[in-house]
Amino acid sequence: MKRDFLLFFFIALTAEIGTTWLQKFQGAKDLASGLYYPDLGTMMLNRLIIWLVLFFLLSALGLLLTRAYRKP
Repeated sequence: MKRDFLLFFFIALTAEIGTTWLQKFQGAKDLASGLYYPDLGTMMLNRLIIWLVLFFLLSALGLLLTRAYRKP
């Protein structure tokens, strides 16, 4: 895991940026500047679910690519 620290850092960063970008499309409407959900709990749950899905998909892809690259 230490060997892939930089990979997982970029995966987490990409998942966060993707979640922020996708949040705009899932929100009900603009309630205030930068707020897209009527309550904080709904926003956090939706954000967490999207983030986890993106993180796991990108992690699996990253691990597959690094393992394929390391094998002769």
